[in-house]
Amino acid sequence: MACTASSASESSPSVPSLCNPESLGDAGFLQLHRHSHAEIYHVISGSGTVCIDQQEYEVNKGSVVFIPGDAEHGIFNKGNEDLVWLYVFAADGFEDIVYRFSAGDVKAKL
Repeated sequence: MACTASSASESSPSVPSLCNPESLGDAGFLQLHRHSHAEIYHVISGSGTVCIDQQEYEVNKGSVVFIPGDAEHGIFNKGNEDLVWLYVFAADGFEDIVYRFSAGDVKAKL
Protein backbone atom coordinates (compact mmCIF):
# COMPACT_ATOMS: atom_id res chain seq x y z
CA MET A 1 0.00 0.00 0.00
CA ALA A 2 1.30 3.44 -0.83
CA CYS A 3 -0.98 5.57 1.35
CA THR A 4 -2.86 4.82 4.55
CA ALA A 5 -5.27 6.79 6.70
CA SER A 6 -6.48 6.09 10.19
CA SER A 7 -10.20 6.28 10.78
CA ALA A 8 -11.72 9.50 12.04
CA SER A 9 -14.42 9.25 14.64
CA GLU A 10 -17.79 10.88 14.16
CA SER A 11 -16.93 13.44 16.86
CA SER A 12 -13.33 14.12 15.75
CA PRO A 13 -12.87 15.04 12.08
CA SER A 14 -9.06 14.77 12.10
CA VAL A 15 -7.01 11.94 10.64
CA PRO A 16 -3.28 11.10 10.46
CA SER A 17 -2.24 9.79 7.03
CA LEU A 18 0.87 8.34 5.39
CA CYS A 19 2.07 8.11 1.78
CA ASN A 20 4.98 5.85 0.91
CA PRO A 21 8.06 7.41 -0.72
CA GLU A 22 8.77 7.82 -4.41
CA SER A 23 11.91 5.72 -3.92
CA LEU A 24 9.73 2.60 -3.67
CA GLY A 25 8.81 3.14 -7.33
CA ASP A 26 5.15 3.79 -6.59
CA ALA A 27 4.82 7.06 -4.67
CA GLY A 28 1.72 7.62 -2.58
CA PHE A 29 -0.86 10.29 -3.23
CA LEU A 30 -4.36 11.50 -2.49
CA GLN A 31 -5.81 12.47 -5.87
CA LEU A 32 -7.29 15.90 -6.62
CA HIS A 33 -10.68 16.27 -4.98
CA ARG A 34 -13.06 18.75 -3.37
CA HIS A 35 -15.40 18.98 -0.40
CA SER A 36 -17.42 21.90 0.91
CA HIS A 37 -15.59 22.08 4.25
CA ALA A 38 -12.30 23.91 4.73
CA GLU A 39 -9.36 21.71 5.74
CA ILE A 40 -5.89 22.03 7.25
CA TYR A 41 -2.92 19.77 6.50
CA HIS A 42 -0.06 19.59 9.01
CA VAL A 43 3.00 17.70 7.72
CA ILE A 44 4.51 15.60 10.49
CA SER A 45 7.40 14.12 8.47
CA GLY A 46 8.63 13.67 4.92
CA SER A 47 8.19 15.97 1.94
CA GLY A 48 5.90 16.35 -1.02
CA THR A 49 3.63 18.63 -2.98
CA VAL A 50 0.19 19.93 -2.14
CA CYS A 51 -1.80 21.19 -5.12
CA ILE A 52 -4.60 23.69 -4.43
CA ASP A 53 -6.61 25.05 -7.36
CA GLN A 54 -3.79 24.32 -9.84
CA GLN A 55 -1.10 25.95 -7.65
CA GLU A 56 1.64 23.66 -6.32
CA TYR A 57 3.20 24.13 -2.89
CA GLU A 58 6.22 22.20 -1.65
CA VAL A 59 5.72 20.88 1.89
CA ASN A 60 7.95 19.21 4.45
CA LYS A 61 8.05 18.51 8.19
CA GLY A 62 6.33 21.34 10.04
CA SER A 63 4.44 22.75 7.04
CA VAL A 64 0.84 23.79 7.67
CA VAL A 65 -1.50 24.34 4.71
CA PHE A 66 -4.98 25.87 4.77
CA ILE A 67 -7.34 24.58 2.09
CA PRO A 68 -10.50 26.64 1.53
CA GLY A 69 -13.83 24.89 1.17
CA ASP A 70 -14.57 23.69 -2.39
CA ALA A 71 -10.94 24.19 -3.49
CA GLU A 72 -9.64 21.38 -5.71
CA HIS A 73 -6.67 19.85 -3.87
CA GLY A 74 -4.49 16.78 -3.41
CA ILE A 75 -1.19 15.72 -1.85
CA PHE A 76 1.67 13.82 -3.49
CA ASN A 77 4.79 12.27 -1.95
CA LYS A 78 7.85 13.49 -3.87
CA GLY A 79 10.49 12.53 -1.33
CA ASN A 80 12.53 9.50 -0.34
CA GLU A 81 10.76 8.83 2.94
CA ASP A 82 7.20 8.42 4.15
CA LEU A 83 5.10 11.58 3.89
CA VAL A 84 3.03 11.72 7.07
CA TRP A 85 0.42 14.41 7.59
CA LEU A 86 -2.54 15.17 9.80
CA TYR A 87 -5.65 16.60 8.23
CA VAL A 88 -8.37 18.42 10.11
CA PHE A 89 -11.75 19.55 8.85
CA ALA A 90 -13.81 22.54 9.95
CA ALA A 91 -16.83 20.31 10.57
CA ASP A 92 -18.85 18.95 13.45
CA GLY A 93 -18.01 15.37 12.48
CA PHE A 94 -16.28 13.32 9.80
CA GLU A 95 -19.63 12.05 8.51
CA ASP A 96 -20.31 15.62 7.27
CA ILE A 97 -17.45 15.43 4.73
CA VAL A 98 -18.44 14.45 1.17
CA TYR A 99 -15.47 13.88 -1.17
CA ARG A 100 -15.87 14.76 -4.85
CA PHE A 101 -12.90 13.46 -6.87
CA SER A 102 -11.95 15.35 -10.02
CA ALA A 103 -11.07 12.55 -12.44
CA GLY A 104 -9.63 9.10 -12.88
CA ASP A 105 -10.39 5.67 -11.54
CA VAL A 106 -7.64 5.70 -8.89
CA LYS A 107 -8.60 8.13 -6.13
CA ALA A 108 -5.70 7.38 -3.82
CA LYS A 109 -2.98 4.88 -3.13
CA LEU A 110 -4.51 3.79 0.20
